[in-house]
Amino acid sequence: MVEKKNYIKVTIMVAVLLVAFLLPAQAGSGGSDPRTDKVDCSFTVMNAHPTDKDIHEIELYDENESNTVNEMNPQEEYALKIVASDPNGAEDIKKIFVTIYDYGTLQKSPTRITEGDANSSYLVIYEWTKGEGWSLLAPTNSTWGINSNKSRGPEIQSSNISVGTWWLHFKPGKVANESEKWVIFVIVTDENVSFDNRSYVDRAEGYLNRTIRMNWYGEIEVLDETISFGELFPRTERSQVIDVNTISNGKYKIEGKTDAQWGTIIVNTTSMTPGPGQMVLLHKCYDSSCDPGIVSTTFTVIPGLDLLDGPTSEKGKSYRIELKLRLGYGILPGTYNGTYYVQIANA
Repeated sequence: MVEKKNYIKVTIMVAVLLVAFLLPAQAGSGGSDPRTDKVDCSFTVMNAHPTDKDIHEIELYDENESNTVNEMNPQEEYALKIVASDPNGAEDIKKIFVTIYDYGTLQKSPTRITEGDANSSYLVIYEWTKGEGWSLLAPTNSTWGINSNKSRGPEIQSSNISVGTWWLHFKPGKVANESEKWVIFVIVTDENVSFDNRSYVDRAEGYLNRTIRMNWYGEIEVLDETISFGELFPRTERSQVIDVNTISNGKYKIEGKTDAQWGTIIVNTTSMTPGPGQMVLLHKCYDSSCDPGIVSTTFTVIPGLDLLDGPTSEKGKSYRIELKLRLGYGILPGTYNGTYYVQIANA
């Protein structure tokens, strides 16, 4: 009987050991060592497009970015500040379009404007592209300008990476209409689209909160550096023609004046008939049938060139000015020199 009991005990012990060996290991806190396990997780962030409320500021400053401005002068630099955000972060913004236009000339919704509407007199489009920066999109070959060294963005806020600041430094063109109705319109999008396709994507839109005045501008260039009236006798007269080229963004006039004396000859500015030792200089538009006027020592309007329409083209508009020199008597033989000045002025 003793041997049989011992055999049974051994068999039971072996069975218990086999069961323990086949069971899988499990995490537990038994003993003094902690046990851990994990689960892998994931999620997908969707692209949330900017909306109008994501444009926080549109403001126009002087070149130094210090003072806001309400008017512009052609060929002077200004700085446009844009503060915008994107729900996915400012780095997600891919395009910004800035449309600057004269609503008094182009009475059109900015969302319906196309690149083909661009015109150096009343509409210009600037574009910012992520990775490339700012550029002048349209019109091409105009005197509108951009300062690429100062234009920048985005400058992302350290306290809120969703918000960025962009700066566009630009110069209005020479023939940008003299007007009080210039509008600045901004579009911000996280889609890499062209200007003409911007309406097909989700975007944020906003205006500068006021219209801007564009002041008058004019240029004039004399195309004849020197002229000669040739050889004259006292009490005779002779005419010459000079050509000038004008550029302006509004209505203008052309004025002329001369020196008080040409050498020893006194310029009579009060009478058509010169006295002894005197001369009279007359001027008028060559292509006009109007009577000439006396040239004074201060600027006076040239007859026939008193109310000229603008804006001109970027290349300008040319005019011919007829000058008539009328001599008195008592003038010694010799060569005499003088200067005739022209200026363009706001009409």
